[in-house]
Amino acid sequence: YDAVYLEIQQLWTRTSTGGGKINANKRLNILEVEKDSIIAGGHVPHGTLQEVMLKVSATGNQIVRNGSSYPVETPQGQYIAINIPGDKLLMPNETHALMLDIDLSDFIEETDNGKFAINPSINAVLD
Repeated sequence: YDAVYLEIQQLWTRTSTGGGKINANKRLNILEVEKDSIIAGGHVPHGTLQEVMLKVSATGNQIVRNGSSYPVETPQGQYIAINIPGDKLLMPNETHALMLDIDLSDFIEETDNGKFAINPSINAVLD
């Protein structure tokens, strides 16, 4: 791929003490994201991390391959589950980084009719 653009709207979290939404509202070429890139920043309730979801726009997501642009569908809805192994405890007043591990061969799927779709699950590491 030459580029993979996602219209990221929010990062949604749920911990043992509550839920939270962090607005991102940014168009991102995930091929240009580096280790220290910030997609979204904000407050997440402390406690044991139970769920993290990335909300993308229903439209505007696209790939560029060999100079041609193709829309990318979100067949499972607008949410992409972020899988974080193990129980992670978020302590009050501490800063954490969530590092996404996106394997494009699994994340973007070409359908039988020549369209492209997002796999609704990616892996991550919480630091």
